[in-house]
Amino acid sequence: MTNAGKTKVTETELKDLIQQRLGFAASLTVQRHAELGFTVSALATPSNALAVQQAVDLIVEVLRISHELTEEPGA
Repeated sequence: MTNAGKTKVTETELKDLIQQRLGFAASLTVQRHAELGFTVSALATPSNALAVQQAVDLIVEVLRISHELTEEPGA
């Protein structure tokens, strides 16, 4: 997959985009991935963990199409 035309976002910006789409604050961890570009893990209470992670996975799937992870400023 080519990265041409993708919006470059930092880890912080990516987390903000995901939380906006989730509609609530969540503890998120972003990891670079050689094939996918990035993956995101969510931390939630045991009773909500699966639902929150599934929601994050769907959001990330959509964001990967149009967004590319870049370095944080000053990193």
